[in-house]
Amino acid sequence: MFERGRQVGSFIIDQRIARGGTGEIYLAFQASMKRQVALKIVPVDERMPDRRDTYQRFTREADVVAKLEHPHIVPLHDYGVWQDEFAFLAMRYMRGGSLEDLIKLEGRLPLDKAIKLFGQVALALDYAHQQHIVHRDIKPSNILLDEFGNAYLTDFGLAKLMEMSLGWTEAGTLVGTPIYASPEQIRDSDALDHRTDLYSFGVVVYHALAGRPPFEMDGRGLMALIRRQVSDVPPASSTFNPNLSSEIDRILTKMIEKEPEKRYASAGDMVRALAQAANVPLPDTFLSQPLLPEPEQQTKWFTPSQIIVFMFVMLFIAIGTVGILSFTQVRSAPQSTQYSLIPNIIGSIRDTEPSASEASLARERVGVNGFIGYIACTMETELTTFLARAMGDVAQEYGLQYEVINSNMDSYLQSTQIETARLQGAKALIVCQLDSQLLAPTLQSAADDGVILGFNSPPLIDDGVVVGLDNTELGRRLGQQAGEYIRDVLGGQARVMVLNLPGSVSSMLRAEAMEAAMLAVSPEAEIVGRYRGVTRENGRDAALSLLNADNPFDVVLSVNDAAALGVISVLEERDYPPDSVAIFSVNGEALARQYVRRGEYMQATIAFDREQWARSTMQAVIKMLGGGTLPRTILVTSGELITRETQAP
Repeated sequence: MFERGRQVGSFIIDQRIARGGTGEIYLAFQASMKRQVALKIVPVDERMPDRRDTYQRFTREADVVAKLEHPHIVPLHDYGVWQDEFAFLAMRYMRGGSLEDLIKLEGRLPLDKAIKLFGQVALALDYAHQQHIVHRDIKPSNILLDEFGNAYLTDFGLAKLMEMSLGWTEAGTLVGTPIYASPEQIRDSDALDHRTDLYSFGVVVYHALAGRPPFEMDGRGLMALIRRQVSDVPPASSTFNPNLSSEIDRILTKMIEKEPEKRYASAGDMVRALAQAANVPLPDTFLSQPLLPEPEQQTKWFTPSQIIVFMFVMLFIAIGTVGILSFTQVRSAPQSTQYSLIPNIIGSIRDTEPSASEASLARERVGVNGFIGYIACTMETELTTFLARAMGDVAQEYGLQYEVINSNMDSYLQSTQIETARLQGAKALIVCQLDSQLLAPTLQSAADDGVILGFNSPPLIDDGVVVGLDNTELGRRLGQQAGEYIRDVLGGQARVMVLNLPGSVSSMLRAEAMEAAMLAVSPEAEIVGRYRGVTRENGRDAALSLLNADNPFDVVLSVNDAAALGVISVLEERDYPPDSVAIFSVNGEALARQYVRRGEYMQATIAFDREQWARSTMQAVIKMLGGGTLPRTILVTSGELITRETQAP
């Protein structure tokens, strides 16, 4: 979070007004124009090899966005890249909130008010379509209001941008539902035209008039919602609002037809039909003719590659938490068992549970001689030992053979182990990746051969389910705790050792977030060394390396408890006082909790639901073996921060 008074370009930060999955929005003041703006700050992932090129494309293509000049599109005042740290966009500050806020306040909108608002949005949407730009994320929170109640469309391209973003860990909160997504967007986001926006706009209109969207998330979970959105006939709007006529029902139903060709030709046509049925006059500014030419006169839409370049620009505009969906068939497995992964959303643990038929197909596919293998990074930590055992329990529960293969922290050995497991009959592999880049060719070969793959951190291939933790959020929480300790106890000065696992995406994300959060609170803290650290031996080696070089440290940030405990063993051997070094780590292991409780060395650790993590990982793989459908990424909720105060008797 930026402090008040910080300057970004010509803008001076006042206060944060919103926080989304891809960045933050601040109220800022532009002195040169004497105006307030909404300043959107979005970093680009440090791991991107072409990060600088990304910024250059942003600067080049933001001109396209700025040219979307329409009375009902939120204008872009300025944009840029600040000191190679992040991109920013300055937008008009909308004081009236969003349509989402208005619906929450009023429940449902009267027809005359809705037609005025949606007439304005329709003008903006049809204008964008005339420029061959598909919004892809029409929803109430992307329709903003000014202080006079006029409506403006914002945040073009969020859905496609979420596909281009670097996964759930980077965004932190890419968790959403397909409530407003068209069936074709859910099935195949690469084959869309403007009609996907018309569907989403229709759902928003339905929501505003009926008081709820046609389909909502319920106890049946995300996949059930997706199936209803793609296949089910929506209930009549009058079911939820008896004041709506049968003619309004008919119009709303046509707006959200499953087949694009059956919908209205333009957003303007939709609002005109509503106004006529309700006998409500259109706003004076509303055009009497559709903006889109007749189909045979329409020019060609942008190619997918052109759309991708343009949409990347809009990542910096899109501050939202919803990753609307792409529903992609990933692979045809042997024995006609086909599974599907949805790559652009974060699923929950309940999405991993296989049905009875899926479990039966999984057993049939694995057979008598096959097995599910777990390629463990090591078996020397409490967490990995627990996961190996717990996943075995779930496999046994479903009647499936299971084997644990220990890599002993040897990243080169893992490739050989994967190949050997395939030869021995592994039908599925759950892989703890020591070096994602090194493993990528081997994993791709296994996937091409029909092996089901599961991971606990994102791989560098486009296959396999990822059941993991929000590593950015874990790191942020722990780093903030460390920063506050340095500020409040050490007077803002500290020498910090960082323990992580280079080559592991999840480990690096966690470590980077730790450092950033710590330095945001205590900017004068000094990083004295970054060392490989996921086992006790690693932690010992790192501590000895610094101490033997007469390079002391008083704070340790560790990506897991095992390495932290290795550091403690060295400190105890050398009789360092328990309050001389403060350690912050992750996993909530039993011994780490004891040190926290006693106030010796360990200041904080974060615990999470290991049992659920293990179960969800194994269930996801079984579901894929059985030809099921699930989100590619499953997020296990982060657990509690363990400190001496929380552990007090």
